[in-house]
Amino acid sequence: MARQRNKWLRAEALMMRRLLVVLIALVLLGGAACSGSDSGDSSTAGGADSGAAVGAPKAQQDGLRSETQELSDEGSGGSGAAYGGSTDTAGRAASSLPELGASVIKTADLTLTVSEGSVDDAIEKAIDAAGVHGGYVVSTEMEESKNPTASATVRVPAEEFESTLGDLKDIGEVRSERIEGRDVSEEFVDLQARLRNLESQEIVLLRLYDRAVSVADTIRIQRELQGVQLEIERHRGRLRFLEDRTSLSTITLTVEEPGAPGAAKDADGAIARAWQQAKEVTVAMVSALIVATGAVFPVAVLALLVALLYRLLRPRFWPSIEGSE
Repeated sequence: MARQRNKWLRAEALMMRRLLVVLIALVLLGGAACSGSDSGDSSTAGGADSGAAVGAPKAQQDGLRSETQELSDEGSGGSGAAYGGSTDTAGRAASSLPELGASVIKTADLTLTVSEGSVDDAIEKAIDAAGVHGGYVVSTEMEESKNPTASATVRVPAEEFESTLGDLKDIGEVRSERIEGRDVSEEFVDLQARLRNLESQEIVLLRLYDRAVSVADTIRIQRELQGVQLEIERHRGRLRFLEDRTSLSTITLTVEEPGAPGAAKDADGAIARAWQQAKEVTVAMVSALIVATGAVFPVAVLALLVALLYRLLRPRFWPSIEGSE
């Protein structure tokens, strides 16, 4: 009886190891299938960009590939070299890169307290200060009440930001101040590099469009060209926006009289910010829970299937042991 029990335990251990191997194999096969699908989609997309037109004959496809390679070499400087080209070509490409400089978006929020009845004069002084430093007024707002308040938003050249802020502080007593600077130098360089690459692609596609000999080639190249031109306009728009924000800084000035309900507004603002942060944290926690559930669910299903198989197959392999027990 003891020998049978030992034999049964060894067989059960062997069965568990086999089921574990099957589970691991299923997980690996699932990961390999996902990876193969992604690489297949990527290679299909790459082939669509450099391959021949849909439905074109074999000789026509080879000719279109040759023209694409030729025009790509011309667009990249006419060297005709492969990706491991000469040192001179690499040096010219490196010298064409823009110099990296500090590109910072500067903003400031300033709240001043002035003497009673001088809110209008303070706003006028702020407008004059912006004009002296080469800036302009974006908007002004006046609130008439027992304790009137006013606000103005001005934009000044980035190099005049600090001096303009100093002149505005002289208008009244500083009650609150917030200065922010966001460095976008890396985004500038990245957008410029992407734009140059897209413009080179546009040149190649325009030449291919002129050389197209079939309707299928023309349609395919036109579709690719439209996508490239759309990306070019999007990158140019983003660059113009960043250039405007970095060349001109924004200052928002709020002027109040003594006794204005600014403290209450600040308290309300702090509560609103705290509530917003609480909502963001809640959304982040729910998102993390969903991601964790999606990652664990397939493994849990496989483990459940293995457990069911074990319970179903165990009586068939060791019926005598089960009966003796």
